Amino acid sequence: MHSLLSSWDMRNKRVLIRADLNVPLHDGIILDDFRLRETMPTIEYVTRAGGKPIIITHLGQPKGTDFAYSTRHLIAWFEHQGHKVHWAPTIQDAYNASQTLDTTLVLLENLRFFPGEKSKDTAFARELSSLGDYFMQDAFGTLHRDDSSISLVPHFFAPHMRTIGLCVQRELEHLEPLNSNPARPYMVIIGGSKVSDKLKLIEAFAHKADTLVLCPALIFTFMKAQGKKVGISLVDDVLIDTCRMLMEQQQKNHAHYFEPIDFLVGMHGPEGALEVRTANDLRETDFGIAFGPQSTAKLSQLIAQAGSVLFNGAMGFATRPETRASTFAILDAMAVSPAYTCVAGGDAVAAVHTCKLADRLSYLSTGGGATLTYLAGMPLAGLHALQSDS
Repeated sequence: MHSLLSSWDMRNKRVLIRADLNVPLHDGIILDDFRLRETMPTIEYVTRAGGKPIIITHLGQPKGTDFAYSTRHLIAWFEHQGHKVHWAPTIQDAYNASQTLDTTLVLLENLRFFPGEKSKDTAFARELSSLGDYFMQDAFGTLHRDDSSISLVPHFFAPHMRTIGLCVQRELEHLEPLNSNPARPYMVIIGGSKVSDKLKLIEAFAHKADTLVLCPALIFTFMKAQGKKVGISLVDDVLIDTCRMLMEQQQKNHAHYFEPIDFLVGMHGPEGALEVRTANDLRETDFGIAFGPQSTAKLSQLIAQAGSVLFNGAMGFATRPETRASTFAILDAMAVSPAYTCVAGGDAVAAVHTCKLADRLSYLSTGGGATLTYLAGMPLAGLHALQSDS
């Protein structure tokens, strides 16, 4: 899908941009501005063309209105880029500001402070759509979400008045080497804590990848499903039978899962003293945190031999740097591999920046779940809404 931006006359027009400015914050300070930087080409394109960007985004996963997740924290960053910002706490205030020309851009409060965003409220989507003459979908990281601003708002604009932004277009172009015909062997490394969030993706990638690596904590539910000891590691007990049947089915189809040799564990919990255990020797009080050195070395060898590598499996805790050795070693191996290398997901991309390896990898994606969903061959709600006839 290509952007219609070049065909739009945006002079003195309002352009409603659904961006993904979901950056990590601590005490109101932006810890990593990667997603902000990736959105700037779209915003600057609009302003150069004489249009006014009206930016809407979510930030974090707040429960109700929580100032810690307010988009107010983003104002200083935009001002540092030379933009005069009008911050709008309500849609009505954003609408009023959109009618004037005395600001560079309008930034609405966190979409998730509005109940209509997650409830698929048509009236809310219509109200949001009143903010723009054009609609631009540039929030690649949330294209898989069936939220009002993703799947409903586009329908209030004629097909030729809605399109993808430069960030989404760049994502689709750079993910294409992994989408249609990835160079082989194709290695997919997936992490996360909830098997329920990744089960369909795991099933899809088991057929697409030559090697599928499930990182802690995902792997422990599958290990328990095989009757292996996992100590007090995170396990989704409800899905054990499902995981068992899935692995049995995929073994018949010759799906290749990476079998870890060892793990880094916390004794008595994630904050406990660290030990390395072999995969078959996890004790009752061990909490699995990351792969151990032997598993990591084996993964590094596979990465060196791969044609394509997708990494969405950051392991360890930022508050305990010593638990992140496996993640950093995998990224180091990707940086020297001749493979097409893509890192996706906020934690994984942040680890890349910590290691200062961004310029040695093929691509850093702004998406996590959206990237996996797209590359697994599943539909993205945000793209579907743009392409529908209504």
